[in-house]
Amino acid sequence: MKKSNESLLDGVTGIDKGFRRIAYAGTFDPMTKGHLDLIERGLKLCDELIVVVIDNQSKRVHVPLDDRIRMVELSVQDLQGIKVCGWQGLFVDFCRHEQITICLRGLRTSIDLESEKQMARLNKELYPDLETVFFTTSAAYDSISSSAVRELAAYGVKLDPYVPSAICSEVERRYAIDRGSLA
Repeated sequence: MKKSNESLLDGVTGIDKGFRRIAYAGTFDPMTKGHLDLIERGLKLCDELIVVVIDNQSKRVHVPLDDRIRMVELSVQDLQGIKVCGWQGLFVDFCRHEQITICLRGLRTSIDLESEKQMARLNKELYPDLETVFFTTSAAYDSISSSAVRELAAYGVKLDPYVPSAICSEVERRYAIDRGSLA
């Protein structure tokens, strides 16, 4: 069964044979080792994991969508079964459009749990076929967030422990404060 050219299903076989696709979304501003850990663990549950880089109008992002997509692609380039794409709009609309019925979300804190449960309920109301699977963050990464990485980068902290090596130098450069303009 062929879908439109706009669909990620183009050329994919086995959909009717239980082929499992899971979507994992975020702004990835920037991508962290915590994100990468969730992606690697999520791959164990599916045949294909789609990483959706969201252009969220309610969040102020620091790097353009195309550059964030490229950095995510670089971060996952050695993994099999991954697709990376960008999306402008509601994540639930992406899932409906692509006929994805499972999404993956990460939980770092109890505060994350409450907001993620609320989002999962709302997504379920908007798209009843969508189920949300929650992974708790691995202990090694539970203190890492994109906002913390941005702040560390702004002050010149080396980011090797926090971001994938494939994008580390670019993240350090892009998120650094121009110290010359402060003098």
